[in-house]
Amino acid sequence: MARAWVARSKDDPKKWTAFWHDPDGKQRQKSFDTKERADDHRRRKEQELDAGTYLDDRLGKQPVTAVWEQWMSQRKLTNSTKKQYRSILNTTIEPFFKARSIVSLKVADIEQWMLWMEHDRKLSTRTPASALLVLLRDDGLGRDQRGHRAQPVQEDQACGKSR
Repeated sequence: MARAWVARSKDDPKKWTAFWHDPDGKQRQKSFDTKERADDHRRRKEQELDAGTYLDDRLGKQPVTAVWEQWMSQRKLTNSTKKQYRSILNTTIEPFFKARSIVSLKVADIEQWMLWMEHDRKLSTRTPASALLVLLRDDGLGRDQRGHRAQPVQEDQACGKSR
């Protein structure tokens, strides 16, 4: 079970602060006007941590394109795969998602994106969808959904190719 708690704010005794430890063990906190709201937030963070769906609020606000770039830079990829992923970014991700944040994406958004690629762009969805699924699985920040450091994806592994 995740470690989280609520306490009165030291700076303002009228406020309450929810505290929790992220998957790296780093203490995080957020203040609220009421104890009820702080408890709600604490419960949400505990559930996210226990379910393996925790995503740091600050990191989740990054645009999909920025997370894609960061994710690509953390992978051991051949030049041809880098070129292919850059093309995916420029032709399918950037035009569709624009400045959307990674945390705002829903399953329906991914489904619409895939339909858009197939019908409007007449593109195969296999490679872009595979790459985006790996990105989302790793939450784009080098963590799997359990909050553990993800192993680097080997060259072309995201596209189902082996070397």
